[in-house]
Amino acid sequence: MKKYLFILMAAGCLAVACEKKGEVLSPDDQKSVIEETAVQAVEAVDLDNWKGTADMLVTSAGVVVNSQPDDAMQDWIGSLNDLFVVSNTGKDYEVMEVDLTKITGEFSVLDDGKIVRTNTRSGLSLGYYLPDDTFCKATATIKNSSTKILIDEDYDREYDGSGNVTKETLRGQQWLIVPSFVDVKLTAAGKTEVRAKLTSDFEIAGNEPRPTDKLSATADISFGGYNLYISRAKYSDTNVELKANFKKGKTSILSATFSAKGKLAFEEDDDLDIMSTDGKVNVTASLMETVDLKGTLDWTAYKRAQNSMNPEAAPTEEGFKAYAAALEKAVNVAVYVDGTAQARLGFEPVVENDNFDLYTVIRFEDGSAYQMAEEFFNPADYGRVLEAVSNLLAKVTEYFDGIKIVDE
Repeated sequence: MKKYLFILMAAGCLAVACEKKGEVLSPDDQKSVIEETAVQAVEAVDLDNWKGTADMLVTSAGVVVNSQPDDAMQDWIGSLNDLFVVSNTGKDYEVMEVDLTKITGEFSVLDDGKIVRTNTRSGLSLGYYLPDDTFCKATATIKNSSTKILIDEDYDREYDGSGNVTKETLRGQQWLIVPSFVDVKLTAAGKTEVRAKLTSDFEIAGNEPRPTDKLSATADISFGGYNLYISRAKYSDTNVELKANFKKGKTSILSATFSAKGKLAFEEDDDLDIMSTDGKVNVTASLMETVDLKGTLDWTAYKRAQNSMNPEAAPTEEGFKAYAAALEKAVNVAVYVDGTAQARLGFEPVVENDNFDLYTVIRFEDGSAYQMAEEFFNPADYGRVLEAVSNLLAKVTEYFDGIKIVDE
């Protein structure tokens, strides 16, 4: 009996595409298109596309790092701890609340390398000139939520002769007021070069986040013509969601959605109890606006299939094939191009001479499947991809190896 074997390398590696709408490609044609699509994705993030912004950031870091606060600003830095101390707490220990909205001022780097702080009552910004006289300005806007998280506790401890703690006295606590909104922007010559807008919403029951709490966030980050937009990131023990898109200009390089609904179970130490967890997972991904990967996992059905195989009993051919069919129903992963399925994940049971093997396979729409991963994903068929990745890594490594920020 012919054996089928395919190792699922990665979601991105399952990318296939076609030039004609609705066309089902042969496996060999898919190899060619996979290579072309992957090369386009790598070229879209080439260093040459974002080197100008990186140069500006590196130069900016050099200007700031090699500057020193003046005396007045030095005194202000030393007073920050006092700024966060909470009075009239009724506690017999010190309580500090790190409130980032209290860090205000217009900071400037002068020609002599001194950093000064003015207009101290509101706003937060830093202005400076690059060596080529380009004026840059970084600004930050922060809004607080009502959530506080315990970040540190300080104790006095007494020990016995064996090193065991005999008495513990709380000396202080540090809390962080979690921002609900952060907007950071860097401009050069009036043009926005980098911007990051973040939101968060925490619903925690205790002093620190636990797996049973609820969290949500968004992020909109732009850099050198690229944009990472996370429009949804939600977590609870019954619902997990993520929706993200990474773009260059108007072209989406990679977008993805993830959702899981059910019930997460946890051990007493908050570690995930995977076999007590139930639910269903849905995943979609798109590469270069050309390829769609869609997958579902019915975790409850997957566990049921696993539990159907008694490890203490000898399997039967009929039972083993039913097990493989149940797995394939529980795990459904397919690649679509223009709404047309091109390939899907499968599980192939093979029984030979009382040996039972289960292989992960890739099934194509022409009815074929691949026995070895090397037959479909061997380096010889993807030389251009490997070369593009190697060139990119070499350029990035050379660039950062040549960076010197601190003046000697």
